[in-house]
Amino acid sequence: MDAQLAELLAYLDMAAQSMVNSPFYGLPGQIASINRAIVMLGLNAVKNIAIAASMAKLFRGGDLGPNFSARDLWTHCNITGGTAKLIATQIKLGLADEAFLAGLIHDIGMMVEMQYDRAKLTEVIKNTGIDAKGVPAMDMLAAEQHIYEATHQDFGTGLCERWKFPKSFAYVAGWHHRPMELAAENRTLPAVVYIADRLAAETGMGFRGDLLSTEVGADVIDFLKISKDKLDEIRNQVRAQAKDMANTLA
Repeated sequence: MDAQLAELLAYLDMAAQSMVNSPFYGLPGQIASINRAIVMLGLNAVKNIAIAASMAKLFRGGDLGPNFSARDLWTHCNITGGTAKLIATQIKLGLADEAFLAGLIHDIGMMVEMQYDRAKLTEVIKNTGIDAKGVPAMDMLAAEQHIYEATHQDFGTGLCERWKFPKSFAYVAGWHHRPMELAAENRTLPAVVYIADRLAAETGMGFRGDLLSTEVGADVIDFLKISKDKLDEIRNQVRAQAKDMANTLA
């Protein structure tokens, strides 16, 4: 057990340092230790990085045919996390690191589906009719509901609660497709991730089979008080930074 713990800590240390030194954080010079990273970024940011780094191992479940792989989903989650952090920073919400981690875990329910019953997830993907560009012909959530009698949002909420994640992350995992159904006081982080999810899908990188459309709802934009010009500015930044975001925890 001690050897396994030491191996895990060494992995987390390496992964966290790799992320801290990535273009995502844009720090001057190389950060060679976790202690130095804490000084530069703060304890909370480094804690979130360590959690994020540990999650990368969950997204190694292989392929389920030509239209779904855990790696593609992880790429999408990395870009969504980076985009959520960018949105939170641009509109001055004061929760950029929390937004990054929320974006990273938003589709974790799909990994639960894969672990629970790979054959059923394969059937979901087949029924969704994803084309060569990754665009679905049918609603993936409807297919999930038909086959699992639940969606990846339901599985994601359950996992967050079981792992005792903050309630805000359970809201993200469970309502990132429908943030406006939440009470206003619980809506901000899911709304940020809702937008980030769609902007990430627009890059054409990673999995986007659960989004029939990448159009951002006007009600969500209004709730976060984001102007059209600001949204376009963020969209252009995401497109420019997508490759770096995708490699944050690759």
